[in-house]
Amino acid sequence: NVEKLARSLWPIDRAPATPAELRFVLDHYRRRALSDWTLFLLETTIEETSQGLNLTVRTNAQEIGDTAVGIARALGTPLSDARVELLPSPRLGERRFGVTCVPMAFVWGQPRELDDVQTQLLLGDCVWLLDETPDGSYLLVHGTDSYLGWVRSDAIQRLDASRFDEWLNAPAATFVREHEVRGVRFSPAVRLPLASPAAADAKVVRLRLPAPIPALGEKSTIEVPRDAVRLSSEIRVGQKAIEIAQTLLGRPYVFGGRSSLGTDCSGLVSDAYAALGHTL
Repeated sequence: NVEKLARSLWPIDRAPATPAELRFVLDHYRRRALSDWTLFLLETTIEETSQGLNLTVRTNAQEIGDTAVGIARALGTPLSDARVELLPSPRLGERRFGVTCVPMAFVWGQPRELDDVQTQLLLGDCVWLLDETPDGSYLLVHGTDSYLGWVRSDAIQRLDASRFDEWLNAPAATFVREHEVRGVRFSPAVRLPLASPAAADAKVVRLRLPAPIPALGEKSTIEVPRDAVRLSSEIRVGQKAIEIAQTLLGRPYVFGGRSSLGTDCSGLVSDAYAALGHTL
């Protein structure tokens, strides 16, 4: 019931006629209707012209975008143009998937450093791409933990669907304790595919990297101690998740954090289970 919703957002006997007034209505709709901002994206651009207002709605859910436009029309806002841009954006091309290729990367609320932290990506984390900035320096991503936000494009190895599917479903190993190789830290919950089906022996495991890390040279694989990781075939939950979480006692609290620098509440829980191969 779009008309009823619209009237509850703007209980005034005239239509919102300026960009500021329409933005107020649609921001109110976003706060009221979108119960989880980590799952649903709604961004609006409103421009004033001599013929009325140009409204552009960017979203990852068609119904949300259609409702936003419907609210403006139901209130009688003079619209010269209204359109919904459904993400992922066509400008991304075929490589609309990605894998984090740096040890850790913050995801920001806007495409700029030191904005509000949404979450943190760890090496090997998979993301779904939604958009990119005009200069290509930032990517709008949707992570496996459901959080949305912007990350530097050089932190992501972009893939097409087939390569992404292969990475996502390959036999893998997950770090169960922090391990360091040439100054590069691999945090608990980092998940990397095995270099080959027979890449593990009694003492070491050889893992694939999404892209070479400068500190490790041009190598596409690394070898780590067998006791630093758990193979996907050995996954257990429950008590094991508690044991992994207990190893993080004393780590600083950092909002949005998921690494040795600090973690937050959801990061603690999700990483404890991710170390066992379960994405919450």
